[in-house]
Amino acid sequence: GPSWSYTTTTNVYITGPVVAYWAGVDLTMLPASYGYIGQLTVWTGATKTHLLSGSSATNLLAISNDGHYIAYSDNAQVVAADAGTPDAGDAGGVNVVATTDIVISAPDGSGKQTVVPNFSWDANCPPAIGFLGDVLLLGTCVTGTQTFTLQAYRSPGWSATTINPGLPATTFLGSDDNTLLYLTSGSTLTAQDVAAGSPPVQMAPNVSSAFLTHDGTAVIYLTSDGSISRSPLASWTPVSVSAGPYVSLNSLSKDDKWLTVSKSA
Repeated sequence: GPSWSYTTTTNVYITGPVVAYWAGVDLTMLPASYGYIGQLTVWTGATKTHLLSGSSATNLLAISNDGHYIAYSDNAQVVAADAGTPDAGDAGGVNVVATTDIVISAPDGSGKQTVVPNFSWDANCPPAIGFLGDVLLLGTCVTGTQTFTLQAYRSPGWSATTINPGLPATTFLGSDDNTLLYLTSGSTLTAQDVAAGSPPVQMAPNVSSAFLTHDGTAVIYLTSDGSISRSPLASWTPVSVSAGPYVSLNSLSKDDKWLTVSKSA
């Protein structure tokens, strides 16, 4: 998975064959909940180093698993402090307004295209951005709420298709190249084949956390009673893995054979 490294002036993001980093990061322009702004540069072994943006928000970056596409913030700026009510994440009691273009390109900057121009976001519900295969997903909040509208953007035109207009924020659990896994209504495990444009399917109630296996064929999940189960996605037939009780699922090995979990002392 991706990893991050921070200093006061440089942020680094690494995933697969791609290294992205922001230099000259300004820690004062935006509250931390917005992400900071700096100059975005990307390196790969094949294409070497390329400056992609002179003003990019650090919390808006996604790279496809094959490293073919990168989606990022460009022309990020603080427009004004508006007259609205300050968000919990806004510093100094000022309601910060930040805008950016969300663009997509190859890691060397070629084929650059603006996907969402003049995008603004809420510190209390920052956007979620990621890829399923070569499909770009962007979850944005309705102003003043904790509810995402989830949209998919597909090559070559990168036009938007709404996948789910009311997805509760902060409940994304995992994905592979086709399937997005998330919670709805607080605890209902839901799977959706985004690549096929299929509607969401509710899989199990009372789920607190879950992993989609790396091969995309099964789900391992923790329920509110602390037990762990596993089921194939194609035919939902849960099998108990361990009765627990456990507090959380922490990680799944790349061969899908080992879990790290937490228990109460």
